Amino acid sequence: KINKLLDDVIEFIDNFYQGTGRGGHDALPPSEIPLANLLHLYCHMNQTNRAMDLLHKMEIVYNCVPTALSYTPLLYDYSIRGNWYAVDDLLQEITNKQIKFTQIYLLYELKMNSTCIIG
Repeated sequence: KINKLLDDVIEFIDNFYQGTGRGGHDALPPSEIPLANLLHLYCHMNQTNRAMDLLHKMEIVYNCVPTALSYTPLLYDYSIRGNWYAVDDLLQEITNKQIKFTQIYLLYELKMNSTCIIG
């Protein structure tokens, strides 16, 4: 059921991006926020590979440049699972793309993620 739901979400986004989901109206490209929310959902549902695929498709398919907002759920997911090689790879990718994480953003994410862990 969950995989079908996730497939339906991607199909919905693709339809709007191509203009087929709006009765022939102009295409509506997704912004980073719904795509980042989908990344969060993928990570929450233990679909990390799908999250990585979506992260890399964001620029190529949707013309949406990922920022710290998109990378954070994957960094968090890999770190709580102890997959430090994947964390290192992502941090290298972030550095190469010159993506900046502000202190305020990091503190917010730390608060949000620690709240989820503690309860």
